[in-house]
Amino acid sequence: IISGEIKAIQSKSDAHRLLIASSLSDKATKIQLSTKSKDIISTIDCLISLGANIVEKYNYLYIYPINRQDDLIYLNFNESGSSFRFLLPVATSLYNEVNFSGEGRLPERPIKDLLFTLEENGVSFSSYKLPFKSKGKLVSGNFNLPGDVSSQYISGLLLTAPLLNSDTKINVDGVIESSQYIDMTIDTLKKFDVEVIKDNNTFLIEKNSKYKTIQEEYKIEGDWSSAAFFLAAASLGGVVRYSNLNIESKQPDKIILKILNGFGSQIIFENDDIIVYPADFNNLDIDISQCPDLVPILAILATKTDSTCYLRNGKRLRLKESDRLIATENMINSLGGKAEIRGDDLIIYGTNGLVGGEVDSYMDHRIAMAAAIGSIVSREDIIIKNAQVVDKSYPNFFDDFKALGGIYNVI
Repeated sequence: IISGEIKAIQSKSDAHRLLIASSLSDKATKIQLSTKSKDIISTIDCLISLGANIVEKYNYLYIYPINRQDDLIYLNFNESGSSFRFLLPVATSLYNEVNFSGEGRLPERPIKDLLFTLEENGVSFSSYKLPFKSKGKLVSGNFNLPGDVSSQYISGLLLTAPLLNSDTKINVDGVIESSQYIDMTIDTLKKFDVEVIKDNNTFLIEKNSKYKTIQEEYKIEGDWSSAAFFLAAASLGGVVRYSNLNIESKQPDKIILKILNGFGSQIIFENDDIIVYPADFNNLDIDISQCPDLVPILAILATKTDSTCYLRNGKRLRLKESDRLIATENMINSLGGKAEIRGDDLIIYGTNGLVGGEVDSYMDHRIAMAAAIGSIVSREDIIIKNAQVVDKSYPNFFDDFKALGGIYNVI
């Protein structure tokens, strides 16, 4: 049983955005950074390659804006999709030639739609798949994207727009998925004195919009995506008190509270803390198109029920660090549960918990963390291959797991 008090780590989503905006601003910015995940390190390294001066003192980063260089720029995003999609348009607006590369599954993850709209605005690419080189500087104008692509394409263009010389308009065709992440980007821009005029699926950033550091210090929000694992763990049989989570946050994974409430957990708000109590294990039927990162842990919850649970509209899960739809299905089945994919839906047949066994993380941090929480409802031990992959987003995950009563050994 997982029980106790825990402080949420800093939001990776918020940190990426604040670090980039700070590097593009008019003067030095101060940010407290206590959670240095691999993805955040990738963003910091790439910003330094682009010409930012980032100095670390104690738990603070002092970010001095990008001073453009004349040399050919090399950017390696490692396995960070966020760093890649945010900084690709930024880099092409700053430099005539940039070499882009990545590791792991990143070269397999889609990017074509973003490259196509950049090509319509002054940039050419040597390939539509990493590694590739860009030539030509990005110019302002109209950027057109389909709505069913990663919201990070739109966020990347929004972060780039203040660097361009005249009005920039981003047109999105169709329903925007994970739209709250775009709202987070708009919020970040506002913190740096940049206004985004939003009209349905069109975003306008007017010329003369420039980044300005208008706060003495920028604070990174607590992370709902990683908190979801221990909040869910509480609903499986413990009591967890969480601090450092903003209930007003734009982070879409905040919906975990609503889901846990539907699952039968009592949730209490007390002095800015959130307390989650064990659930009644009600049936789950959830559209996960706006919160795909929650799927692995929701699948673990579903195994504890005695009914059939549906996680619907998971098309974009196929494009994550793993094919997360298949990886989640395999995780449940390999641990003695019963799950199957139908189209883009994941169906979990409640088995009142799991048996145990060995599970492959597929080098996906969220699969590894979900499997660890699965041990709470497992009759036998769970062995997770490549569990160290949690470093991608939550380096101290297993420390916190242990502090809350979890037991693990490294083998």
